[in-house]
Amino acid sequence: MSAFTTKDWLAVLKNPPPKLSDGEVAAVLKDRYGLEGRLKALDSERDQNILVTLDGGEKRLLKIANASEDPAVTNFQTEAFLHVERKDPALSLSRVLRTTDGVAEFTIDHAGAPHIVRLFSWLEGIPLSAVPQAERPDNPEVLGDMLARLALDLADFDHPAKDHTLLYDPRHAANLEPFLALIDDAELHALVKACMARFKRDVLPALERLPVQVVFNDLSPRNYIVDPADTSEVVGLIDFGDMVCTPRIVDIAVACVYWVNSSATPLDRVARFVAAYHRRSPLEKRELDLLLPLMLTRAMILPLIYHWRADMFPENRIYIMHNLPQARRVLEQLSAMNPAEAAALLAEACGLQDIP
Repeated sequence: MSAFTTKDWLAVLKNPPPKLSDGEVAAVLKDRYGLEGRLKALDSERDQNILVTLDGGEKRLLKIANASEDPAVTNFQTEAFLHVERKDPALSLSRVLRTTDGVAEFTIDHAGAPHIVRLFSWLEGIPLSAVPQAERPDNPEVLGDMLARLALDLADFDHPAKDHTLLYDPRHAANLEPFLALIDDAELHALVKACMARFKRDVLPALERLPVQVVFNDLSPRNYIVDPADTSEVVGLIDFGDMVCTPRIVDIAVACVYWVNSSATPLDRVARFVAAYHRRSPLEKRELDLLLPLMLTRAMILPLIYHWRADMFPENRIYIMHNLPQARRVLEQLSAMNPAEAAALLAEACGLQDIP
């Protein structure tokens, strides 16, 4: 078991990312990897991420972990990358690169605290989140199949830290209930409160009976890279930072939140995503019955986290809250849907409509 306890589960988002200087970063690259290049800081919620452009034009991502992250959890992520690379080398993911002495991760001390360092390959392209909403491709089947493939690769992966408590895991949404007091908008407060009650009453008890495994848990538009010349072409996936052991339908629900549309048939692309996943890795009807409630749970989590972080870092409130309007629209849309009708639609898409 990890040396960290559940009381530490919020620490990694309470503490700011590390801030090594360019000179310190350059020294790490030179001393441990034998590399030199131009450095560019990248945004990150909890780590220090640096884009390294080598003299020949190739790129790498240097990731310096938050000192509050349990080292066992960081190693869990690293070992998962290596496991998938061994098992499915053709799957397009960013890869962990080794130091000159052959290690995949190591620890440095900075400002009196330890930080784990890793270097990753760079996937050329742009995150889908950089593509305007109206121009994004209509290709849920591609991502559904890719997520199923990754889940199958991870199905036999085990690690002592796999059961750590993750802030963004819908299974642990009840842990966020105290943050409800920070939502001062009366309508949003009532909506989130109702969603939390539904989660605790209907979803949480049912999750205990579902298949569980290590999953990616963050197939959002910022974590898959596309070809800017043809955004329907998926270059690959990045970032195992939210990976956890949880019911596998949670992994699908997190991804499907981003495929809800505002048309008269808002779940049509969700159904296509799920059908593609099911073709590669068959789902059970009892999992599909919980997909919409878990999508709603994921949508509920975001306003709670935004308000908590804005309260904790008021100087950065505008940046933290800039995605709240979109999160609220999705939450309102999902809240208005009928779970039984959604489950029937998804079961039909997977050919499971006749299974009780």
